[in-house]
Amino acid sequence: MDTQENVLLAACEVFALYGYHAATTAEICSKAAANIAAVNYYYRGKKNLYMAVWEKLFADSMARRSTEIPSDGSVRERLFALLRYNIMSVLATGSANWFTKIVHKELRTPSPMHSELFGSYLEP
Repeated sequence: MDTQENVLLAACEVFALYGYHAATTAEICSKAAANIAAVNYYYRGKKNLYMAVWEKLFADSMARRSTEIPSDGSVRERLFALLRYNIMSVLATGSANWFTKIVHKELRTPSPMHSELFGSYLEP
């Protein structure tokens, strides 16, 4: 893994644990074993890194969801699979629930990008 990817993965975990406001770029860089300037170098700041985290975690979540929810089952089977997936996402540990955690943190303490994030990733 390269430094940019290490920073992104560390940011996924730190933002999921603490939310946008409480997370620090220093902690992210420390967890990624990267120079403190890495966030600015690769992402042009905390805001853009947070947006990249949302993009990655949403894509990962949708990829997992597409493998767990049958596209050819009955409506009832697909609905049950979707409900099971959503419940398991909340109960999961580690990286499997980072997206769920980051969404909940964003709802409790909205970041400056709240409207943009919800418009892009969560609104129908």
